[in-house]
Amino acid sequence: MQNIENLDGIYLLRLMKEATFIFKNRKHWNKLKRVLKEEEGADPDQLSELYVRTNDDLAYSRTFYPKGESKRYLNQLLRELHYHIYRSRDVDFTYFIRYWWEILPMAIARHPIPYLTSFTFFFLSFLIGIISSAHDGEFVRVILGDSYVNMTLDNIANGDPMAVYKSSSELEMVSGITVNNIMVSFNAFTVGIFACLGTLNILFHNGVMLGAFQGFLLDHIDWKDYFFTVWLHGTLEISAIVIAGGAGIQLGASWLFPRDRSRLDALKKGGKSALVVIVSLIPVFMMAGFIEGVMTRHTEWSYFLRAVIVTLSAVYILVVYIIRPILIFFTLKKQEDEFTTSTLN
Repeated sequence: MQNIENLDGIYLLRLMKEATFIFKNRKHWNKLKRVLKEEEGADPDQLSELYVRTNDDLAYSRTFYPKGESKRYLNQLLRELHYHIYRSRDVDFTYFIRYWWEILPMAIARHPIPYLTSFTFFFLSFLIGIISSAHDGEFVRVILGDSYVNMTLDNIANGDPMAVYKSSSELEMVSGITVNNIMVSFNAFTVGIFACLGTLNILFHNGVMLGAFQGFLLDHIDWKDYFFTVWLHGTLEISAIVIAGGAGIQLGASWLFPRDRSRLDALKKGGKSALVVIVSLIPVFMMAGFIEGVMTRHTEWSYFLRAVIVTLSAVYILVVYIIRPILIFFTLKKQEDEFTTSTLN
């Protein structure tokens, strides 16, 4: 009986919090309803402001009141607003901006643990590869194969350690690398359904392989030649694989730990959110493939020029996949604390 009373108390507290949320924002929602009824439409700036505000409210409601009435109401309201905005246009390119600046970072901010887990696991695997390569000279042959190692040693002896990046035509390398990387990312995502184990296996394999390769090359060539060649494309490519791994872990964790939802419902929601992230990686892999197929072969380029490319790639990953999600995460946390405080007071 005591447990039932506790559950009733928790449910009542959730209802009170949602009621506070609705009361605080209903004036804005009523204003939006009036705009939607106007035949001539509203000012574009006003519509943009209403769209962003409503989308933020919906994201908050989805996070803290996933089974509440406010989520269903705001979903419908946002669909009506979307139709109102876009009914007279075939394409609105502001959506693409909003996707990269809001929708994608929000998907990560609401589920940060899988992406942090993916990075940590990959980094530890990377360290295992480096340490093992340093302690056992034959380890790299086990991981990369004798033919690849012997080919690299021959290239080093010939004075062109990165000749492997010049072995095929630019078009052939760009297309082959891009398709392969996209397949790896989608594979890392889909096998996450198997309790995350498939994704972790892919992260471990790629992390150890990268660590062994780096340890091997740094024993034979100058670090600048290695860094500004491999990481010219690797900054985007490796980052994208780690992010895809995070999406796969999120997929598996969604049904392993459904919380207050059914496992099927949790899997649908987790998969939809993770898919937002996976789709965003397609252009990242395309750019990484272009850099590897076209630019990496130019080892005669100055270190400064290659450093600019590496820096721009790193800034893009940091801003879109790390900094923006962190800012949104703390904004949501602050809103939750404010609502909790106002409700208890």
